[in-house]
Amino acid sequence: SLASCERGREWSIALCLLEALSDAGLELSASACGAAVGACGSCRRWDGALALVWGMRRLLVPLTLPAFGSALAACEGAAAGDVDADGSVTGGEQLWQRVLD
Repeated sequence: SLASCERGREWSIALCLLEALSDAGLELSASACGAAVGACGSCRRWDGALALVWGMRRLLVPLTLPAFGSALAACEGAAAGDVDADGSVTGGEQLWQRVLD
């Protein structure tokens, strides 16, 4: 399940499961999307976390506080660890602002 993916830090499997649900024509729930965001967040996959948050907004799936927090944590973790040779941060700050707009 998606919750197991979140606990096991299996972000790629979580995204595949979410895609399979969507392809099957099933309505995506806030909890399913939130678990996938959490799986991305726990692995510092800010790009996947923000893409899911953006998709939730587009599909009118309610964005829960835990999902929002997981996406934010992914961005913070990426910003703390991903620095280019010129010293610029390659984390999710720019995309995060886009989600909030």
